[in-house]
This record gives sequence, C-alpha cells and structure tokens, in this order.
Amino acid sequence: SPPRVKVRLADNGRAVSRELEEFRRRYPMDDRAFRNLSSMPADVQKAVINQFKPRREGDSDYSALVATFTRTVQHRQESTKLVGRSDHHQRSGDGNTVEDFRARYPMDDRAFAVLERLEPSVQATVISDFRPRREGEADYSALVMTFCRSVEQRAGGGGVYRGGGARREEEREERGASPIDNRRRDHRSLSPST
Repeated sequence: SPPRVKVRLADNGRAVSRELEEFRRRYPMDDRAFRNLSSMPADVQKAVINQFKPRREGDSDYSALVATFTRTVQHRQESTKLVGRSDHHQRSGDGNTVEDFRARYPMDDRAFAVLERLEPSVQATVISDFRPRREGEADYSALVMTFCRSVEQRAGGGGVYRGGGARREEEREERGASPIDNRRRDHRSLSPST
C-alpha cells in the first residue's frame, strides 16, 4: 500500500499548510491565535505570512500581534472586495499598490484619499519609505497623513497640501486680524509698560 501522508487539520477541518507551521515557529503564538489564522481564507493567510513584521524578532509570544494583524488584513481585504478594485489599483514606482500599502498599514478613508491623490513620485516615496516604529497596529491614519505631508513638502509642496501653513497665513491676512488677534493687541496696549 502507498505511504500515508499525515495532514494536520485545524478545528474547521482545513489542512494546515507547511507555511503556517513555519510562520508559527518563527512567531510563537497560542493555539487560539493559530486556529484563528488557520481558519482564514488563503489570501488572508498569505498576506499575514508575507506582511507581518513585528517590531522585534525573538519574542516568546506574538499571539496578540498576530491576532490583531490577522483581523486587520481580513477587514481590509473584505472592504477591498466590497469597494472593487477599479480606481484603488494604482501602481507606484516599485510595483507595490496603494491597496497593498493600506493592507499593511490600516488607515481611515480620509488618509487613504490623501495617499491616492498624491503625485505619483511622492506616492512612490511614501510607500517605499514609510517606516513606523511599530508594525501590526490597528490604525496608522495620523502617521500616514503626517508622512505624506512631509514627503510632499520636501518634494516641492505643490500637491495635496499646497504648502499648508503658508496658505493658512495668506488666508488669515485676506480676512484681516481675527478677534483673538485684536484682543491680544488690545491687552498689550492696556498693559503698563516698564
């Protein structure tokens, strides 16, 4: 008779792949986190295996980080399927999509819209150079928007943010002094001089 191949099954009856076993050896996790990852669709498992990058290697337990990252990837892939892939499949210079970037660094729709509207060269720089201190967080919106603004300003500042502070200063001058500015001026004029 032919040799029997031993296939390990998760609780849901799906076969546990060798890649998942290797991932678990590299990033130790409890049975609950592993069952959760094993029960995910193959595309979610693949994304978690390929994109999970913890802050430190060699810890004894990654259960919480893996579980959080798995939920994030699952949520992003579900929302991507609902929205469709038409205008979210823009390419950056190095072959990564803004969609892939969002899956790795979850952000709200406002931050994603800012990223999408960046000039292609600025967008490519953001995607290739963004390095948060911690991986696996649930939301990177503020960090992504700040980094987009920084990269855009270094590149010349004429894009989505249009120079930010200088523009606000011009608008303030067009409106005239604000009531707060007037009160400050009045307060200074009433203060006894030394």
